Amino acid sequence: MRKLFAVAFALGLGYSSCAQSSDGGKAGSEFFGVVSHFLHTRQIYTDKDDSWSLTRTAPLQARLGNPWVTEQIYALTAKSRALVDDGTANNADKYRISERRKLIDKWLSNYDEAGTKVLLTVMAAAPRAKNSDKINDDFGNWIAELVSRHKSIKVVQLHNEPNLRSFWPDSAADYVELYRGIAGKIKQQNPQVAITVGAISSLSWEPGRKWLRDAISAGLLEFADGVSVHPYNLKEAPEIDPHLKRGSQKGSLREGMLAFWKEMKAASPAGKNLKIYLTELGYSSAPNGIAGIGSEDLQAKYLARLMMLHLDFKIRDGIPTEAVFWYDLKNDGPDASNQEHNFGLVSADLKREKPAFDVYRRIIEALPDVSELKPSTVTLTPDASDVQVHPWVDAKGRTIVAIWRTGPSKEPVNFALTSTAGVQSNTGDSLDVVSGVKSKLELKSVAGGQAFTLEDLSDVKLVTFSNGS
Repeated sequence: MRKLFAVAFALGLGYSSCAQSSDGGKAGSEFFGVVSHFLHTRQIYTDKDDSWSLTRTAPLQARLGNPWVTEQIYALTAKSRALVDDGTANNADKYRISERRKLIDKWLSNYDEAGTKVLLTVMAAAPRAKNSDKINDDFGNWIAELVSRHKSIKVVQLHNEPNLRSFWPDSAADYVELYRGIAGKIKQQNPQVAITVGAISSLSWEPGRKWLRDAISAGLLEFADGVSVHPYNLKEAPEIDPHLKRGSQKGSLREGMLAFWKEMKAASPAGKNLKIYLTELGYSSAPNGIAGIGSEDLQAKYLARLMMLHLDFKIRDGIPTEAVFWYDLKNDGPDASNQEHNFGLVSADLKREKPAFDVYRRIIEALPDVSELKPSTVTLTPDASDVQVHPWVDAKGRTIVAIWRTGPSKEPVNFALTSTAGVQSNTGDSLDVVSGVKSKLELKSVAGGQAFTLEDLSDVKLVTFSNGS
């Protein structure tokens, strides 16, 4: 779904190196991320503006809580924007390539200084391209050098949606052969950086999964530390996997993620602990297109539900998802009816934050280090099939519960905490992540534990009960 987006020149930036949660601990930015496009500005693509410039997007990233960020670097050879010599560059061309590479070094240095975790997507030339061997040898060497110099680069993703011919016109085996060499160069320079592969479009779409199986058969996982996937829900609600069929019904997103992980785990070479990276997901607020849901408010509500689901899959189901990236940080154009223009969290000109921006900011700020969260359980009275409830316990013993309804009912629901050993307070804090409204909840004694009541579950609530410390 991603197009080749935008590039910019970044000067020195002064913004916070690490977001903090409201209690002073490490924030949820260790799990949540956004897609950015520092390559597509006028300093590389002369027909573009500077709205993707890091000088303009970095303050937005800081306001969000300094989440993970994806950036992309392509093996561009067209003279007006070349980053790689295809064998035809003269001395002047080579000088311009060198200057553009210096810009990219500077942008990555800004991420280094900010303490941002970067997942860098690299897109080499397909084998059928003229002089592809020379292009990719130079490109691979350069990427390896960048990875060795920049501590912000934690993960390198090899290509984007190669199951689509618009991004990768050659075979899955060609992809494996080419990127095996590039991955080797990267690991030689920095053995600690993670290599993630695949980045297929959609989660359970069979053509994408077949491409991935073909690549795995050709040896893909032999040089991979992780597998990337783009689990877009299209127009479906966050709880649904649009491509997973269960008879006449669509399957759940949880089923789809579990099936995907089961297949990757089974295919993984012995002794390798693969990670999962969800490097694109989201909804467009435009009314048109396969992922256009026609509302900025609904985009915000769906973001909240989607992020809570993927967090619970990690905590409860053991899916080793390292990071989840919303596509994308800002709108890619001004046309409110164009799907591709409206996936962002802010307007194309960066002047207006959309409702989804504030929702994401609240989630990142409210959650502690997600790697320390453990699953817990609650029971509902009355039992409600349209209520999603995801309880966790953090490292301090606090109970944190994400709750929302998927249906239209307004009936209050009682929640009994199954395990309250660490809860010592009689009240809890409730945050509506969509509206931002905070309130106090009273814990009441019930048989075998404690319970609380929520009257309105139309949007995601994060409820926290202290352990008294």
